[in-house]
Amino acid sequence: MDTKTALLQEIESVSDELLTQVLDFVQFLKYKHETEQQDLQQDLADAHAAIEEAKQHGTTSLADFKQELGV
Repeated sequence: MDTKTALLQEIESVSDELLTQVLDFVQFLKYKHETEQQDLQQDLADAHAAIEEAKQHGTTSLADFKQELGV
């Protein structure tokens, strides 16, 4: 049995009160995942910008690179 099928079976057997909590939790997980993906995309964009700046202005120090990334 795959995870989705098992989850659907569990959902069928719980009370409406629990279903509300399950729905809230699933929505939280989706939001968290989307936020993490957006953060990763921003980090990648920042890294690309720092690399382009280094190409245009010469070498940059690791400390400056980390500062640009906010690390």
